Amino acid sequence: MSAEDLIWHFKVNTVGPFLTTKHFMPLLEKCERGKVINISSDMGSIGADNTTGGNLPYRISKTALNQFTRTAAVDLEGLGKNVKTIAVHPGFLATKMTGFYGEDRMETSVEGLVSILEHFGVLEKGSNLPNGGITATFTTRQFPPGICSKMSVTVVLGSQLGDEGKGKIVDTLLSSGDFKLSARCAGGHNAGHTLVVNGKSFDFHIVPSGLVSPHTKNLIGNGTVVHIPQFFKELKNIQEKGIDSNGRVFISDRAHVLFELHKLVDGLREKALGDLKIGTTGNGIGPCYSDKASRIGIRVSEIMDKAYFDHRLRALAKKYTDEFGELLQYDVEKEIEAFDEYRVSLKPYVVDGVHTICQAQDSKQKILVEAANALCLDVDAGTYPFVTSSNTGLAGVFSGLLGIRPETVTSRIGVVKAYSTRVGAGPSPTEDFGAVGNKLQEIGHEFGTTTGRRRRCGFLDLVLVRHTHAINHYTLLNLNKLDVLDTFPTLKVATAYHCTDPATGAVSTWRDHLPADLKLMEPENCQVEWVEMKGWEKDISKARRWEDLPQEARDYVEFIEKEVGVKVKWIGVGPGREAIIVRD
Repeated sequence: MSAEDLIWHFKVNTVGPFLTTKHFMPLLEKCERGKVINISSDMGSIGADNTTGGNLPYRISKTALNQFTRTAAVDLEGLGKNVKTIAVHPGFLATKMTGFYGEDRMETSVEGLVSILEHFGVLEKGSNLPNGGITATFTTRQFPPGICSKMSVTVVLGSQLGDEGKGKIVDTLLSSGDFKLSARCAGGHNAGHTLVVNGKSFDFHIVPSGLVSPHTKNLIGNGTVVHIPQFFKELKNIQEKGIDSNGRVFISDRAHVLFELHKLVDGLREKALGDLKIGTTGNGIGPCYSDKASRIGIRVSEIMDKAYFDHRLRALAKKYTDEFGELLQYDVEKEIEAFDEYRVSLKPYVVDGVHTICQAQDSKQKILVEAANALCLDVDAGTYPFVTSSNTGLAGVFSGLLGIRPETVTSRIGVVKAYSTRVGAGPSPTEDFGAVGNKLQEIGHEFGTTTGRRRRCGFLDLVLVRHTHAINHYTLLNLNKLDVLDTFPTLKVATAYHCTDPATGAVSTWRDHLPADLKLMEPENCQVEWVEMKGWEKDISKARRWEDLPQEARDYVEFIEKEVGVKVKWIGVGPGREAIIVRD
C-alpha cells in the first residue's frame, strides 16, 4: 500500500464558534500530495475532490470509532520504519500535518497507521467503501490552531518499581524554560528524586523538582499527603544551596496533612504484620491515605482554623489510642502546639489548587507533572499489597491535580532504568541474588533516596515495563543509567514469565501485563524467559550523541523500543544533568 492508495474524507463537528473552515486551510496545505480529499464542518466545506487512489477493504466500526474519538491521543511514535509524519490529535487525522499544532506529533508509515487503527478496532476488514475511501467523523475541541501545543501538559511517570531517575528527565525538560508550572500529584515524602545541578546534589521528597528552574512555579497537588515539618526542612536545605524558593512553591488547600501520629501508626502496623510486612518507608503514608479514604483525615485548609483543627486532631488521636492502647506513645498536645507555629509560617504557601491549575491552563501555560514512585507501586495497578497507597500512574494525575484537562495531556514520558531494582518486600522475578545483583547495586549506588535501604537488583524486566505502558500509554521513553551496564560482557532481558499455579498446576504465560495473583510471580512458580545480548564493555559516560554509543549499546536501546513499542527519546549515561543523550 502506498500513500496514493490512502484517501481520507473528514467531517469535523465543532462544539463552539471558534473553529471555522479557515482553520482547516493549514491542514490542507501541509498534507503531503494533497491527499486529504475533503474536510468539512458544520460551517461549510473545502477541498471537495472525490477522486480515488485505489480501493481499500476497510469499513468503519461506529462503536469503535466513537471510542477512538474519546481517546484520540493514540501512541504511534516509533512504530514504523518507513516514516511518514502523520498526526492524531483530538479532532484531526492526516497523512502529513507537520506543525499544525506547533510541533510534530506522531510518526509512522501509512501501513503502520492502518495496522494500528485495526489494532484499536477503528478499522474492520470488510467490504469496500464507496470510492475506496475511509470516512470518519471526529469531534474537535473549540481550540484554534496552535492552542493545544501552548497549553500542553507533560507527565513524567515511573515505568517500573520506583527509583528510575525521574528527577533527571524533569530537570532536562525544565531547562528548556518552556514549563511555567511544575506539580506533584500523588504520594508524600516517601518519594525521592535526586538531581545533580552544577556539581550540587539536591534531594527532593515532597517539594517538586521544578524548584531548580528559576522561572518555574511549583504546586504540591491535592492528591498528595504533606508532612509539614518535612516541607519546611526541604525548603531550608534547598535555600542553603542557593535556590530562591520565595513565591515559587505552593500547597493545594485540598492536600491531606500527614502527622507524626501517622508515622507511629505506620510502624506499629508493620510490626504487627510480622513476616507479611509490606516494607513501607515508615513515613506514615499508608495511615494518612487510609484516614483520607475513611473521611477522618485533615486537609491543609483546616490547619488555618485552630479550634476546628485541634478538635479534629484530638479525635484522630483518640481513634488510634483506642486501637493500639499503650503501644502508641503519642502526645497529641505536643503536635497541636507545633501546628500553632506552622499555622503562621504555612499560610503564604497554601493556595486553591484547582484554581491554580485552571488559571495556568487558561493562560496557555505548559505544565510539567512529576508522578511519584512508579506504576507497579500503584495501589490498583501494582503488585498489591506490596504497593504504596496512592495512584502513581496516569490516573493519579487527574485525581491528584484537579482541573487538568484530559485532552491537554499530550506527552506521557515513561522513565525506565536500564536494569531492574526494587526496595522493600514484594515480587521481583528478575532479581539476582548473586554476583550480578551485587555488581548492579554497587556500580549503580542502589540505595534508597528516602530510606537509605539497599535496593534489590537484577537485569531488565520488560514484562513489567509493558504492563505499565498498557496502563499509562507512554508517548516517549527515557532510559536511564545505561552506563551502569558498561562492564557486563553479557546482558539479559526478561521478555516473558511462564508461571505455574501452585493450586491447580495450570501453566500460564505473561508478556504484556502482570498477574494479579502474586503467587504466580514467586521464584518457585515463575520461570523467566530471557533474551541474551552482547555487552559493549566500553565507558559510555562521555557519550552525548546517539552515534557516540557503541553498536551493542544501540542494539540494547532499540531492542527495548521494539519490545515495548515506544521510542526512547532520552538516554541517561551518568548522574550529572549534562550526561544525557537526546535523540531526534
